[in-house]
Amino acid sequence: MPPLDQSRLLALAKKCHDQLVAIEAANTRIIERGRARPDGLWGRMLNETYNPICRSCYERRRGNRPADAFLDVICPDTDLKAVCDRKWELGETLETYRKRLAEFVPPPAEHDELELLIRRSVTQEDRSPTELDGAVKQSIAAAKRVIEVSPPAMPSATFWPAETRELTRTNSHEAIQDVVVLVHGIRDFALWQATIRPTLQRAGFAAEPTNYGRFSLVKFLAPVPFFRRWAINEVWEQIRIVKQQYPGARMSFIAHSFGTYVVAHLIKRNFDLGAHRIVFCGSVVSYRFRFQDYQGRFEGSILNEVGTRDIWPAMAQSVTWGYGSAGTYGFRRPLVHDRWHNGAGHGYFLRPDFCEKFWIPYLRSGTIVDADHNPESPRLWVRLVSVFKIKYVLLIAIACLIYFTGGTGLMPKNPVGSQQGRRLGANIAACFANPGGYASWPVAFSSQPPGARVRIAQLIQTEGDPWLERQEGVQHLAAATPACAILPQNRYRAVFELNGERRFQNFIVTGPQAVVEAKF
Repeated sequence: MPPLDQSRLLALAKKCHDQLVAIEAANTRIIERGRARPDGLWGRMLNETYNPICRSCYERRRGNRPADAFLDVICPDTDLKAVCDRKWELGETLETYRKRLAEFVPPPAEHDELELLIRRSVTQEDRSPTELDGAVKQSIAAAKRVIEVSPPAMPSATFWPAETRELTRTNSHEAIQDVVVLVHGIRDFALWQATIRPTLQRAGFAAEPTNYGRFSLVKFLAPVPFFRRWAINEVWEQIRIVKQQYPGARMSFIAHSFGTYVVAHLIKRNFDLGAHRIVFCGSVVSYRFRFQDYQGRFEGSILNEVGTRDIWPAMAQSVTWGYGSAGTYGFRRPLVHDRWHNGAGHGYFLRPDFCEKFWIPYLRSGTIVDADHNPESPRLWVRLVSVFKIKYVLLIAIACLIYFTGGTGLMPKNPVGSQQGRRLGANIAACFANPGGYASWPVAFSSQPPGARVRIAQLIQTEGDPWLERQEGVQHLAAATPACAILPQNRYRAVFELNGERRFQNFIVTGPQAVVEAKF
């Protein structure tokens, strides 16, 4: 059967490269403009992401959006329009690229990885200008490497009619004995999957990435199951697709950071997971996780890579609920083999050379290559936050604040309608250290006429008039029976009314003060 000409793939790679260069040039000018005027509208643009901006500008050009000072400035800009248009065109090119790759069995690895990298890092993810700059530069470098490979040196492939090609692809998948599923962590666009995938493929494994999007720190730390369960469901749905694609193949997992939490809970939840080998690195799973209850769902021992300078598992366990620090301290229990790496941080393991040296022997035959036998201790402050967990320290601090302030320390400075304070039934002697004086009032109050009716109002600051009497919640004080009020710290105005005349006295309460509510 005649070999399929790869010149069309090379032309598509060059087209992607040219579109990426155009995006980079326009995006660079936008970044420079924003950095030159960080307090202006272009400075604000550096904190925005492109997808909603491009969508808003498109709707604005069609007349479907009202006037907006920010959009009125940036939307007509040729550089912003260039980024939006080129990203859309790049997405169209990638669709064609993927269709051409489907004609090859197997697809050329260089082109396959390039298309996947550009799709995940540039077109699918919503990025700010500074984030896009790094992703585009990485994609341009990858495109150059593919383009510089001469066509004769690239892997050969064979072309068959569509129906024969589909049957051959199915048979090819059926012939594969081992597939490795890659599961990423939080705040991660999973570019490491594209980095180690060729290494696994050269070793004879099929490697399939999974993707549940960029899992933000807020979702990760939120002590509620909704976000975590959503990520687990997303990954499980993709694993089921992999199972269908590779019937009869043994399925192994490499999971990083929050991905280890996902895989651990897939083991717990799905009796038909059928994992062959499992590798954890940067694990946030608790050492208390009961792997012994699910031994039939994976083979052998789980391999857990431990970095002695990986602080994030310990921080996750210290700050919120549901996670552990196995990536910092290890599991140290049966059914898991902890392999220690001195000086290794959170992303140390996600490299092709590490994969080739440590993971491939384990995935292939269960061989565990030795690393560091005398692990270093984590830094002192990491050990301290592991003992004195931040989440409990904060809860204790809040409880103490409530206890010692009676809750007033958690109340706003200017509570609307609550400036009257707590009314306490008492006599004048209970209100003042000196029953005959006015210790809590300004001295001028003692000169007010006897019999005057008093009311207290909190003052607020406005742009038009520096101090205005607040009308909401104004307290008309008792005119007969003496009583007390506790006023929180604020600025107040006392209004004295007698025979139709009103006199005012402003005063500031610098702390909870007792003031008399009675006739003067």
